[in-house]
Amino acid sequence: MYGSDMQGKTQFDHTLFVKRSGSLAIYLIVYVDDIVVTGNDASGIHALKKYVLDLLSETGKMGTRPAATLIDMSHKLSASDGTLLEDKGVFQRLLGKLLRSTSGYCSLVASNVVSWRSKKQSVVARSSAEAEYRAMAHGVSELLWLRSLMEELGIEHDKPMMLYCDS
Repeated sequence: MYGSDMQGKTQFDHTLFVKRSGSLAIYLIVYVDDIVVTGNDASGIHALKKYVLDLLSETGKMGTRPAATLIDMSHKLSASDGTLLEDKGVFQRLLGKLLRSTSGYCSLVASNVVSWRSKKQSVVARSSAEAEYRAMAHGVSELLWLRSLMEELGIEHDKPMMLYCDS
């Protein structure tokens, strides 16, 4: 219920979501590995907490406790340690319910916007650097397409095309 209700993505920050009801508001900002929730709607924040607890319960992670660092920095990972998931579908459904990074771009020709897009990335990035790299890869692809289209239309452009990232 709650995951679909939080759809008030702000215009200037694609990681900030706002839910308003009269004078009450909940603010949720998402980074790759952090979520901050605040606001003046105590019952709404309680409902959001219930939604998160339901996700933890559904995935069998109810006993999990928060940690300042998710893994000990000196811990050595091994393919033989730990237990395999019995049902990988549970993990896949959980990832589908969580927020993913949003990529966006606009392409300009002679200071005029000729194409634009804003879309959730198809995978959950492990870091903000990975999310930005994926976004830039899509941007380069768009620039190559735009250059090919311009050549096809007989418009010559021999200068380098610029790609800017707002990291």
